[in-house]
Amino acid sequence: MRIDLIALDLDGTLLDPAEHISERNRRAINRALGRGVRVVLVTGRGVDLPIRIASELSLNLPVICCHGALTKDFGANRTLVHLPVPLQYAKPMVEYAEANGLSIAVYAEESFWRLEGSKVFMDDMRGPAWREA
Repeated sequence: MRIDLIALDLDGTLLDPAEHISERNRRAINRALGRGVRVVLVTGRGVDLPIRIASELSLNLPVICCHGALTKDFGANRTLVHLPVPLQYAKPMVEYAEANGLSIAVYAEESFWRLEGSKVFMDDMRGPAWREA
C-alpha cells in the first residue's frame, strides 16, 4: 500500500516544547517528500507558527489550523475553507467568557482577537495575526 499524504500535528508531535523540529523528524519528512508523499500541517494553533514551520520544511500544501476551522494556502495567500461559529452561538460564548473572567480567542477577518489583558498562553499569540480588543 502506497502512502499518498501525511498529516502532521505540531504541538507534542512534530515540535518539541521549544517549538523546534528534531533532525530525525526533518530527515523523515524529507524522505517522504522525496518519495512523492504530500505532507500537510494540521494544528489547533493560529496561522503564525504553521506559516513558519511550512516555510522551514519547504512544504507547499495548504495548512489546516485554528482547530480545523481554517484551511489556508499561504503560498497564494488564499483562504480555502473557513468554518466560523455562527454569530448566534459565538456571541453568548464570548459574553460568558467575559462575565466569568475566562480567556478567549476569536478568529475573525483574517486576524485572531483576544480580550485586552488576557493571558498569552503561547508565543505565537503575540504574532502579527493577533489583535486585542
